[in-house]
Amino acid sequence: MTVLQNGTFYPKYKSLRSDAVRAVRKAKILESINTSEALDIYQQAYNKYSELELLMDTTAPDVHWARVHFTVRRALQVLLWILSAVASGIISIVLADLF
Repeated sequence: MTVLQNGTFYPKYKSLRSDAVRAVRKAKILESINTSEALDIYQQAYNKYSELELLMDTTAPDVHWARVHFTVRRALQVLLWILSAVASGIISIVLADLF
């Protein structure tokens, strides 16, 4: 998630989510004291969740790219590990024959 939108997605996501959660908690506390204020805060929380949903919808194509990018990098790491193990074995065999 940190590579999406050049690293700006996750801070936006985290900020919007925490603001929405804080608003819902505050509204829950005010629910029994002041209903109209609680409803206003619920509306603010809903708006934050809507912004969060919009952010996630606009980032959906980038998620596919990030998944492919991560998979390719992981495959290259595994391939390089296997090649280094094979090269190490060949070098060990050659050096064992020499000495």
